[in-house]
Amino acid sequence: MKVQDAKAIVKKQMIDNNEAATYYEPESEVVSRSGDECVVALCDQWFLTYGEENWKNFVKEHVKSSNFNAYNPKNQ
Repeated sequence: MKVQDAKAIVKKQMIDNNEAATYYEPESEVVSRSGDECVVALCDQWFLTYGEENWKNFVKEHVKSSNFNAYNPKNQ
């Protein structure tokens, strides 16, 4: 078997057996919208469904609460 064919098979087996995880790395420097340099870390990532009403309401209530701190002097 060619190495390029075996790689895909071994990768799938290792991921299926929880012996490996898919790794992604940024191709260049990552900068936030505010211009800050970002530190990228390998972690389990999940995505938000921004149109989901329950999630939006939860966040709106949290932002209005006394537990919210934006850590940005512009927002205080």
